[in-house]
Amino acid sequence: MLASLFSDSTTLFVVVDPIGSLPLFIAPTAGLAPAQRRRVALAGVGVASLVLLVFIAGGQFLLAATRPRAPTSNAPCFRWRCRPSPGPAPSSPWCC
Repeated sequence: MLASLFSDSTTLFVVVDPIGSLPLFIAPTAGLAPAQRRRVALAGVGVASLVLLVFIAGGQFLLAATRPRAPTSNAPCFRWRCRPSPGPAPSSPWCC
């Protein structure tokens, strides 16, 4: 469990890239007072957290809705993908 937590945290850190995002925060807020800068930072963290939670909650539904479907009977037959073998017939939907 600890290894999974470390792996997930590292992935999140790499995706969010807080070090690379610092110039995008510092440049527009350079002229603001420290209290205003803190308020802008908290608003950004709040919006990012909300977006992350929405995708965590709806991600499985989105993936299930957009997954590729198996080809239908009128789909082209790609026999070149199916190499003859001495064993049982391949189970790929692309083999006719």
